[in-house]
Amino acid sequence: MGRKSGSRAASNKAIDELIEFCNQDPWRERMGEVLDFHMLPVCEKMGMLPDDLARMLGEQASSTF
Repeated sequence: MGRKSGSRAASNKAIDELIEFCNQDPWRERMGEVLDFHMLPVCEKMGMLPDDLARMLGEQASSTF
């Protein structure tokens, strides 16, 4: 079990670092474009706004939108 939780922690850290990197210039604008490209059709199909989805996913996930 320790091995799985260790690799999960490493994966979480890597994802956090990637998000932090993507929120810096010049990637910040492109990150928003990519998220819009993927998330807006999903929200439209589900009949919700992106803010609704962000609230459903929680604060940590919504900070990436």
